[in-house]
Amino acid sequence: MSNERSSKLVGMLQLDKETAYQKEIDLLKRKLEKASLEAEVKKVHETCDFCQENHPNGYCIPEGIS
Repeated sequence: MSNERSSKLVGMLQLDKETAYQKEIDLLKRKLEKASLEAEVKKVHETCDFCQENHPNGYCIPEGIS
């Protein structure tokens, strides 16, 4: 005896391929936006290892020079 209900996966949504691809694209876009935002924050907070000022390493201004 074949039961149609037993052949379906329980808890799985059956989406067509186009919808599944669109959901994957949306997920990847969110991940990319988050990564871009994190990279921008990291860039803004770049601190020199030598003088602890807000500039990249090697861009220190010697004392007495303005």
